[in-house]
Amino acid sequence: MANIETWGDLMFDLHCLTKGSAKKSFHQSIRYSFGGLCAYCRCKRATTLDHLKPKCKGGSNLRSNLVPACRECNHSKGSENWLVWYQQQEFYSLVVKELIEEWVENKRYDTEELDDIRINDRTTVCLEPCPV
Repeated sequence: MANIETWGDLMFDLHCLTKGSAKKSFHQSIRYSFGGLCAYCRCKRATTLDHLKPKCKGGSNLRSNLVPACRECNHSKGSENWLVWYQQQEFYSLVVKELIEEWVENKRYDTEELDDIRINDRTTVCLEPCPV
């Protein structure tokens, strides 16, 4: 192994992001997790993010508290409890409810299912030691 002479030598495949572009990337990754569709109605394009537990009721900006939503669903839900509101909607679906609950609990993937997954779009999921 060679001696490290500068901090630049320690950087490998790192990208510097502005605060704005990091936020945009974060929001986009949440929207893509639901296929770009509203997590609730599943028929309109998600153009906003909704806090499942509203910020005014102590909700956070953590990924597990944010789901993509169309403007209509986001506005209609307002600061209500997401489950109470969702069960009253004509588009209510038990499957979608379970998917959102899995999202909240970060149970979208079982670790056994991840063993063979490799993502090659800038991120690599690797459960084995990286080769040196």
